[in-house]
Amino acid sequence: MRWQLALAVLVVLLIIGASTTLINVNRAETEVLTVNLGIETAKSPAAGRLDAAAISAYERNQFSNELRHRLQKPRRSIELSGFVVDECEVTQLQWEQFVEWTSGQPGFESAEENAWLQSRSSGHRVAGRLTSPASGVNFKGASAYCSAAGGRLPFAEEFEAMASGWNQSLYPWGNEYRGDAWPFNSVLRNAAQSCGAHPSTSTPSGIHDLASNVMEWGQGAMYADDDAFQASIHGAPAARRSNRELYALNSAWLLTSPSLKSHYVGFRCVYAKHPLILPWRRRVQQVVNVPAGSYDVGLPEEARMPLFLANMPPLQGVKLRELIKDEGPTNELAVDRCEVSRAAFQKFLNDPLVRLGLFNNENQPQAVEFTPLYWSEQLEDNNLPVYGINWWAADAYARWAGGRLPSVEEWRQLAAGVQGYTYPWGMTYEEKSARNGDDAQAKLGKCGQTTADHTVAGVNDLAGNLSEWTRSLSSQNSNLAMWVQGGNWLLPGVDTAKSMFGRAVPLMHRSKSIGFRVVYD
Repeated sequence: MRWQLALAVLVVLLIIGASTTLINVNRAETEVLTVNLGIETAKSPAAGRLDAAAISAYERNQFSNELRHRLQKPRRSIELSGFVVDECEVTQLQWEQFVEWTSGQPGFESAEENAWLQSRSSGHRVAGRLTSPASGVNFKGASAYCSAAGGRLPFAEEFEAMASGWNQSLYPWGNEYRGDAWPFNSVLRNAAQSCGAHPSTSTPSGIHDLASNVMEWGQGAMYADDDAFQASIHGAPAARRSNRELYALNSAWLLTSPSLKSHYVGFRCVYAKHPLILPWRRRVQQVVNVPAGSYDVGLPEEARMPLFLANMPPLQGVKLRELIKDEGPTNELAVDRCEVSRAAFQKFLNDPLVRLGLFNNENQPQAVEFTPLYWSEQLEDNNLPVYGINWWAADAYARWAGGRLPSVEEWRQLAAGVQGYTYPWGMTYEEKSARNGDDAQAKLGKCGQTTADHTVAGVNDLAGNLSEWTRSLSSQNSNLAMWVQGGNWLLPGVDTAKSMFGRAVPLMHRSKSIGFRVVYD
């Protein structure tokens, strides 16, 4: 019996040795990178408070679509010509004087055709507070006023420049949020205060109420990508009591329809030169000079979380804290630079130990097929990434290779990088950045052929080529499903290429658009 025991031990040692050898050979043929995980939040106090406010809003389920749109403002530098700007928002008295003056003026003859001159707030309970801002005026009415006054409405970048100044402050008054300008429980009272009632929230140069009182009309971005014109509104909405520290940011402006009339939207004008006298009143207009020069506008680069969350797809079950780097030691992960190739997967299939089920998941059901879809066709070019494999096969391969599939949080951390990028390569999307369905002629490609689709750390094809299996069970569906992350060559790219994009897929599903990569502990 001793010889039988010895033989059994020898067989076990041979199996273990063969497994170790195969694992080492396989890993030697795979390029593996060591990557730092976790989005790094801001170190400076001002940007750190901004990151904390964004995280808090997200975790309280208050990161609304409006807030997402307001915060999609990456940092950029803009050259502006000098101009002057009204110290105060145009008041109800000034608006009524203007409307009275238009009677009989060329272009204003027909009251019926010029119904846009009527303020929605006329006859409202805010009416009659003549020193409070004119509100209920649409974009056309505000533009007509400024034009008649010798000026125009400001562009969004000009609004940011006059609010931020050379110091590039987060708020008109500085970098720390103040709630002084919203003293009332009544939303309407907060939007109908006299100019400069709260000097602590004015700019150092003396421009009042840029973040408070009513929101203000603007002309949108100077260099808008969209040909369809949309006006902008600036300042914090009085009706938003929660997360006002985010809404009040100089960069948190919003595109909207020019036809909007609201009790909470007014305006002020900018001018090429000092307007001494308005046509409808004999009094010097109080303005502040904004010098020409280069201004940085948008969210500060160091505060990563507002922009990261603003660009996150509307996914359920995202564990935000698990994506952020904590204060402990650096968390590193070894990961394949490329998606698993057909050549590597063929070695896996040919291994006798795989056929014996040595690397199967302990929960794997009977008769699971490991051979990929269209396998003979795929082997015509075995350097391309493998597709058409179910989750069980991907999991078994990862075990065979000496690693595992990444968790959904790890995959997202790999894609976003420590920079918290919206896309693996950066903050903006351009066609052909990744191999995806934006190109009608697109097809699966070799690793790294798309020059833009790689992270700063060098991980390739996370945004396109193939979507990828993870090890994370989805809680979105009562059926057993796993998270699949990333875009692929069949999907349109602007949303699916995002670092956070994913979806729940049944474990037995096999597709021409899903592959995987391996990570190693």
